[in-house]
Amino acid sequence: MNKLSKWRAALTEAASLIGCHSINFMSEAKLTDELVEDILLKLNRLSQSAFNYKDLVGIESHIENVESKLQIGSSKESQLQIESSKVRTLGIWGMGGIGKTTIAEAAFAKLSSQFENCYFVPNIKEQVEKFGLTYVRDKYLSDLLEQPGPHIVRHNFETQRLSGKNALVVLDDVDKSIQLEKFMGPLFNEYLDSGSRVLVTTRDRQVLEKVANAIYEVRKMGFHESLRLFSLHAFKENNPVEDFRELSKSMVDYCDGNPLALKVLGSFLYRRSKAEWKSALKNLNEAPHKDIQEVLKLSYDRLDQKGQEVFLDIACFFTGEDKTSIVKILGDSAIMIMRILTDLSLIFVLKYYSTVWMHDLLKQMGLEIVREQSPNEPGKRSRLWRPEEICHVLKNNTGTEAVECIILDMSKIEQLLVTASALAKMPNLRILKFYDSGGYPNYPFKNNKVLISGYLKSVFYKLRYFK
Repeated sequence: MNKLSKWRAALTEAASLIGCHSINFMSEAKLTDELVEDILLKLNRLSQSAFNYKDLVGIESHIENVESKLQIGSSKESQLQIESSKVRTLGIWGMGGIGKTTIAEAAFAKLSSQFENCYFVPNIKEQVEKFGLTYVRDKYLSDLLEQPGPHIVRHNFETQRLSGKNALVVLDDVDKSIQLEKFMGPLFNEYLDSGSRVLVTTRDRQVLEKVANAIYEVRKMGFHESLRLFSLHAFKENNPVEDFRELSKSMVDYCDGNPLALKVLGSFLYRRSKAEWKSALKNLNEAPHKDIQEVLKLSYDRLDQKGQEVFLDIACFFTGEDKTSIVKILGDSAIMIMRILTDLSLIFVLKYYSTVWMHDLLKQMGLEIVREQSPNEPGKRSRLWRPEEICHVLKNNTGTEAVECIILDMSKIEQLLVTASALAKMPNLRILKFYDSGGYPNYPFKNNKVLISGYLKSVFYKLRYFK
């Protein structure tokens, strides 16, 4: 009877799958192409689910809680209770560095093979700041519809493609309610199947109040799990080396159950002497406040000059960019440096994409390091990214030889005049980029938002990177 019930369930699932009919294709070749493309998508999804999340310390209990709150495979009675909202949404909430994205990523890896469509939208806050909410939303819809390029759903034919689809979606690092409204508006409730599930990670519980069916609070790690996570990075073993046991416990106590701090501090101390451990602990204890930033900055301070430059470039400009593009801009030496930064847990490459990411706390630390170079005069800092500060520097000719990189979102200003005299004061400028957060990098020039002379164009192309 047990085998019979499994067969019945499998046949019911097979009968409910959305397929394609040969009558809709002009030839068998077209049908074959469609089938091959569909199978490749499914194989890619399976390869994603092969991500070995079980090696992550303490992850199993988190995934169990997430699965329980998502109610995947719930009974008909439970399903009727959530029918009013159609797509069940779970918020994963907690402080920075506590592991929200890791939990969402692990749950996505385990559960994705159970859904027809899956999509992970990483670091929405960062993407929206760079490209604007509308562009990011349309790109997401394009991927969900499996159509190339930013795509806005306007027609019944397009929306019908989503009708009845069973999807798993992760919206990572949402910091404003408007972002959820744009992503989870009528499209979800009108076209996706009620079996679809959405995971939202955020630091702000208020973001979830109106949209989440349930909220899972990620709490700090317990002492034993913290010690194991720290040991995996400090010793590449599950437990600390005997001679370092007491020092390890002190380090774990300082990190206070924050996984990011444990990983960064453990990676920093790997293969270091006991004297160096004691020195690091002394520096931490002398900090005016128990601040996770003090832990994170230890690794930055030990980087050589080139390593610090690449770290700051990524923090200020290239978080979320393709790894190959970063190397093209910063040079081949960045390959080895990014490997070092990865080993120190200062950056990571998302499992499903080739993009380089940095945790918000590390990015904030990098931005603050640059700001502290000259708190009151931006023209004396190495990197400029705030529109008002860039306009101030270029308009008032206050740039100096300290300025190395300028990247400006032109959608934030009305017009900018770039003069030879302004650039002459910045001889070490190596990166210059004007872009529009709507996703159209040439738009500022076509609309005469940037006024430049022919002479300046020749100067620009002498830069290592000009766009």
